[in-house]
Amino acid sequence: MVHHGPAELPGVVDYFMVRWTRTIQVANDDSQYQIQTHSDDGIRVKVDGATVINMWVDRGFPSSPDVADVTLDEGTHTFVVEYYERGGSARVLVNFGITGRVFTDSPAGNYFHQNDMSLTLEGMIDLAGTGNPALTYWDRRSLGSSDTIYTEISTDEGFTWQPPVRQATGTDNTWRERHIDLTAYAGQRINIRFRLDGRGGYSSTTGDGWYIDDIRVAE
Repeated sequence: MVHHGPAELPGVVDYFMVRWTRTIQVANDDSQYQIQTHSDDGIRVKVDGATVINMWVDRGFPSSPDVADVTLDEGTHTFVVEYYERGGSARVLVNFGITGRVFTDSPAGNYFHQNDMSLTLEGMIDLAGTGNPALTYWDRRSLGSSDTIYTEISTDEGFTWQPPVRQATGTDNTWRERHIDLTAYAGQRINIRFRLDGRGGYSSTTGDGWYIDDIRVAE
């Protein structure tokens, strides 16, 4: 999820308005995006001219975000964020990006020994215009004693895969948020996949697998 803010406006105190505009290129039809905003005071978000978030009110900076889910077809789309400050603190935070919910597992129980299974996110992710992109997701895992999970990046549409940006072994059944720096891929188009390699060693011990949720690409 692309992250903008909290924004600071040096020398500006109260009674002002700001408008930000960004155009993105979507690779596939029916792509699901989520927008999240916090603001003190009002904020309004438009996608291709249609208002999707409208909190044009005086308020303090909320702990819970305003949320809008949008479905975009292939092509160019324009996002406009309008913000105003009346008095007191001036803060605005906008998060935007593709959301996902997936898991890698054997539906019948434990995964099979000697399997090399993977899940690749659909479509390429365009990091053009980014400076410090990052991949975040929540996960938990239950693996055999010699098995490993990998998070991997491809820059040639999945023909080859770069060295893993994250790998882990063992079992951790607590949901944890992972944050992976993608700065090395800024300005490129990438694929992301999650791979569970069950071919480690001679032990036939396996586990329940790897669960992954709330995948976001952010800056």
